[in-house]
Amino acid sequence: MFASLFSSKSPGLEPDISTSEAMAALMVRIAKSDDDYSATEIARIDAVLGLLYQLSADQAAKLRQTAEALEADAPDTVRFTSAIKEEVPYEER
Repeated sequence: MFASLFSSKSPGLEPDISTSEAMAALMVRIAKSDDDYSATEIARIDAVLGLLYQLSADQAAKLRQTAEALEADAPDTVRFTSAIKEEVPYEER
């Protein structure tokens, strides 16, 4: 009981995200960093996600849309980079 009071994580506030969602959210955040999130960037993200995770065009677009929502709600990139660090070996990052 006392351990949960002093934990740095609040239970239930940040649901776990998959590595693919984290990677996609970072791509979205980078694309938005210049305040010009263009259709070309969106298409490129979809193409990279499709290749990286062997997804159809519709699946890649759905993953990107999920990532856009995650990115909009995230105050910083720590949540995404932590998820990637936990699951992707250093040599593959």
